Amino acid sequence: MLPGYIYGMLNSQFAFTSFWPPPQTTLFTSMSNSL
Repeated sequence: MLPGYIYGMLNSQFAFTSFWPPPQTTLFTSMSNSL
């Protein structure tokens, strides 16, 4: 995988969650909901 591809996935939380939801994603979503 190219670094750019991973960076893009990290940038778009929705795509990241759809692709592969790890425990870290839950924390990310929690922070997003807080905002």
